[in-house]
Amino acid sequence: TVRLTNNKYELIAGQRRYLACKKLEWNTIPSIIRNIDDDTSCTIISLIENVHRADLNPLDKARAYKNIHNIYNDYIKVSKETGVGIATIKKYIDLLNLSEPAQELLQNKWKTGDGAAGIDTLSTLSKTFSPEEHEHVLERIGGFKQQIQTKIMKESEGDIVKLEELREMALNGAFDVIICKGIGECCHIP
Repeated sequence: TVRLTNNKYELIAGQRRYLACKKLEWNTIPSIIRNIDDDTSCTIISLIENVHRADLNPLDKARAYKNIHNIYNDYIKVSKETGVGIATIKKYIDLLNLSEPAQELLQNKWKTGDGAAGIDTLSTLSKTFSPEEHEHVLERIGGFKQQIQTKIMKESEGDIVKLEELREMALNGAFDVIICKGIGECCHIP
């Protein structure tokens, strides 16, 4: 996606495709030419395209949502522009409140393909515990399924002592899930 500025095409979105075409030594590249005068609209288009990349790190996605929200100052508009639910957008933005060590873990080990449940867990962490406690909490709940991690944090109400008690309960199967597919067809999922 490009716009015409001073008789030159300016790339708005599609930098990776552009670089691939350049590497292939294409002389022309099919493009969509947008009639856009203001830089804000260009920024929004670029952010929206990038936020939909599957391999985008969750923190980068969180920053993109935050930037779009800063432009519109309205979660409903951000949701309409991106096609993503307001609750999901807010969960991503919550990631920006994680402590530095938690953000480093997220930056180095996670991709958005790791799933919304992981984002929900980290959003819960950012809202439930102080930044100074994030790394400790992650160490204590590591190894549990994400649903159990979230349940432990929510039930702890941000109290480290309760977190330890709930962790012990989880180790003993207190939060295991039983799924029934029909009469007499139940399975235990630890």
